[in-house]
Amino acid sequence: MGLYRNQDQAFEKELAGQSAVRLLPIEMEFGLTPDGYFLAIRLSGVGVPKVETKATIQFEHQEAKKPQRENIVRQLTKLGNTIYICEHVDVADNADQFFIPSSVLAELRRSAIESFALQPLLVEETKPQQVYDLKNKKASAFEYINPSQYKRFPYLYNVSNRVAQAFYEQQGANVKTAFECMDTNTAHDNPLIMQCRHCIRYSLGYCVVHGGKQPTWKEPLYLELGDKKRFRLEFDCKDCQMNIYAE
Repeated sequence: MGLYRNQDQAFEKELAGQSAVRLLPIEMEFGLTPDGYFLAIRLSGVGVPKVETKATIQFEHQEAKKPQRENIVRQLTKLGNTIYICEHVDVADNADQFFIPSSVLAELRRSAIESFALQPLLVEETKPQQVYDLKNKKASAFEYINPSQYKRFPYLYNVSNRVAQAFYEQQGANVKTAFECMDTNTAHDNPLIMQCRHCIRYSLGYCVVHGGKQPTWKEPLYLELGDKKRFRLEFDCKDCQMNIYAE
């Protein structure tokens, strides 16, 4: 058997870089307090959970020689290695007419972000939200998971350590350990082990929902491994996904 080694430096460089980073989009509001300034942060998007926090800092209101908006926005949106990206900064109360050092803005930003990160995302129902694709420079849709959504299959949360389990329990979800960590003697019969947006029926051109041909085979279909283990496929057209079950 021949052994081939890939020496494509451009390809290796691309593999070594970040391929996808998901960031939570947020909005900021910056304004005046009687003895300083405030910074409010909230999740951005239509129909998202109401998660908001506000931080304040004391600093004398000194009238600036020129508007400070550009520097205010630049300093407040320096979010570094956080999981957030700021889509909009609202400067209220004509706060950009006052001089405020970059160091003070940075301290206010750090305080607000730290406070925001501690807010629990208590989602009452599954609602659309956005994440930011760093590579493609655009926002894309995803959905929050409702803790009650998978009561029938709580192992689908893929909780495989105590820290993750404690987090979900804090959110009100009664979770069990991930399927991979289960005792095979107590595991579910024909358990649902994966939910995919990739659909074999669609890939083959047999998705009638999207204008494909009517399937000519008899279902269910199965994926079969080399060791003859089989996995039953279920096509959930309502949610546009393919479910995979262990046999």
